[in-house]
Amino acid sequence: MQIDAPGFVPRDDWFHLAPGTPARIALVPLRIDGKPAAADDHAPPVVEIRAVNAARAVRATQAG
Repeated sequence: MQIDAPGFVPRDDWFHLAPGTPARIALVPLRIDGKPAAADDHAPPVVEIRAVNAARAVRATQAG
């Protein structure tokens, strides 16, 4: 799985996910200097997820 979330780094960025299986991956906000930032420093991220064998990316939404 490839997770693209500008301004954030996924807590787990190398994993296998079987088809149809849900997953939650925490996104850690980053400051400009690359260090972790407070969660309230950022708006919800725009996240795109792509499987290695996928033809296109999927846009994710924030869990409620």
